[in-house]
Amino acid sequence: MTVEQLLAETERAGRAATAWLRAAAADAERGMRSVGESDLRRVVLAAGLPEPEWNAPVETDLGTFFVDALWRRKRVAVEADGLAYHLSAQDRGADLRRQNAIQRAGVVVLRYPVRRLREEGPACGSEIGRIVA
Repeated sequence: MTVEQLLAETERAGRAATAWLRAAAADAERGMRSVGESDLRRVVLAAGLPEPEWNAPVETDLGTFFVDALWRRKRVAVEADGLAYHLSAQDRGADLRRQNAIQRAGVVVLRYPVRRLREEGPACGSEIGRIVA
């Protein structure tokens, strides 16, 4: 479904689903590719942090990797790790390889489980702020 289709569905859905659908469409237009990334964005905004680049490329010795959030001038990336792509031993190994390459490129990587972003958003925002501010 495209963002345009989602917005059209929002108009048809009426008030009950409108707020949720509008938020989802707005996040998709900003480049959010998952609910976890949307959760991370809400944490960043609630903490009063400057908006990062979303799904931003980082050039490494292993190629280009995309990070969920990047404060390029600060050289800080934040990743929101959901269970769908970060649970298995194979996923963990790939995540570590990728993270090490990004860090070798001079970018500090902070990782947050999506559950923690939801349950401890202010604490996560404070942690991110200490390194980004």
